[in-house]
Amino acid sequence: MVTAAGSGYSLWQNLAVTRWREDVTQDGWGSYLYLRDVATGQVWSAGYQPTAAEPDHYETVFVEDRVRISRIDGNISCSLEIVVSARG
Repeated sequence: MVTAAGSGYSLWQNLAVTRWREDVTQDGWGSYLYLRDVATGQVWSAGYQPTAAEPDHYETVFVEDRVRISRIDGNISCSLEIVVSARG
């Protein structure tokens, strides 16, 4: 499960793989990927959470088997795609 802000959790056979605590206000639980501009040292996350760094552009697209989070920060663009495997 992934939210539009990039937080979420993973389950396998009804067992929690990652921790999750639903919080619609902060939406700060999940597994995250961090990015760093080596020229400036600026750090942000691939999704909006957990750093809450304001991007120049941010888009989340949900389809049946995946979510794609795209963002642009200055001259760096990032696209994170999370896919649900068809194999059980």
